Amino acid sequence: MTGRRYVTIQDECRRLGVSYRHLRTMIQNRTVPCLRFGRKIIRLVPDEVDRALDLHFRQNGPA
Repeated sequence: MTGRRYVTIQDECRRLGVSYRHLRTMIQNRTVPCLRFGRKIIRLVPDEVDRALDLHFRQNGPA
């Protein structure tokens, strides 16, 4: 076990304060890393999401 905590898209949306659709779009654009288990099951690692968003906003600036 690596000690990672995997969360659902809904849990991460609540934590980030964004809509489900917005987070799904960021996953599709590969802005946010995810783990896929089959076609429908997607899990996120909050630390990796934070790191990816920090990098994205440093490169592109805020929306």
